[in-house]
Amino acid sequence: MPTKLSSSEFPSEQYPFRIRNWEKLQHYKHRNPPWIKLHIELLSSPEWVCSTDATKLSMVCCMVVASMTEGWVRNDPKWIKDVCHLNWRVDFKPLIECGFLVNMLADASLSLQSASNLLARGETEKKDALRTISEPNGSALVPSIESPEKQLYRRGREVLGKSGGGMIANLLRAKHGSVPLARAAIEQASEKQNPREYIGRIIAGPAGRVTAEGQPWPEGIV
Repeated sequence: MPTKLSSSEFPSEQYPFRIRNWEKLQHYKHRNPPWIKLHIELLSSPEWVCSTDATKLSMVCCMVVASMTEGWVRNDPKWIKDVCHLNWRVDFKPLIECGFLVNMLADASLSLQSASNLLARGETEKKDALRTISEPNGSALVPSIESPEKQLYRRGREVLGKSGGGMIANLLRAKHGSVPLARAAIEQASEKQNPREYIGRIIAGPAGRVTAEGQPWPEGIV
């Protein structure tokens, strides 16, 4: 069985998937429960009705193992097969396609792809998609593309407040400079009752602890 993981470890390449509406489905937080809630409404949900029997069983197995990692599912079909004593490996593809699982890393990487996608579109689509600014003499229009890091800070201030710039910088350090991971954490915080407290736990967690000045925590000091 997996050990309890801190919030700073999600999402990651090992735990990229999250069960949609986990906070709504399971009301407990920060513990390994002896049981999970299985809502009756699941039986009439589109993801259940339209899925094969194997996919339905995979949903239940994912909920059981995810209860030990706050709704995150490990990207290891063989491990889930062994833990749940199945005769086959769990296939994540139909679970993602039906909306039961969300690939948080893939969603976070969309911001990195947006600029290149815009540049690849036709001229008409560029005019609709890109913000344009006029030069002082009004003679030309210059397209402006927001970088992924600027998108992170803009979205971060929307979630954490206008004064959240320093916290976003510390979050980025805690994620070792990875903008997609930091953006995913911001989006996860937006679902919390207290987003600043959630991000603060990530910054202060074992994998991302920093000093009051925002510097990496010195090695060997508890």
